Amino acid sequence: MAQGFGFRSVFVFLLIATVIVSGVALFFLPETQRAIAGNGSLRLHGIYQSLIHRFKKPKYSHEPAAPRFPRKVTSRTVLAPLKLILEKDILMNLLYAGIIFAIGAMVTATTTPMFEATFHLNETLIGLCFIPNGM
Repeated sequence: MAQGFGFRSVFVFLLIATVIVSGVALFFLPETQRAIAGNGSLRLHGIYQSLIHRFKKPKYSHEPAAPRFPRKVTSRTVLAPLKLILEKDILMNLLYAGIIFAIGAMVTATTTPMFEATFHLNETLIGLCFIPNGM
């Protein structure tokens, strides 16, 4: 794609693929958090159900007596998981993974022009050089 249509075509392809996968996930996947969906027998309402179930009601064998839904979604409930970053073990894992990722990105970014200058490779062959890295 990069050699035939230019390097920007790769990003356009990734954008289109992301929109398609996100659309399929929003359309078919309901909420699965156990505190909200229970063991799968609770009937989901509102933002917790998938878009397909808004138009086609699922068949449930029974409706529990009192479905328990969490409190309303607020900014506090959305931002509460960010407190986990302050835990020492999680912070160390994130820093370690971030350093490894940064090193990998630097190697990828610097070897591309070296392959082009040293071995006179086109964009397709340079892309093939990174298949083992992706594996």
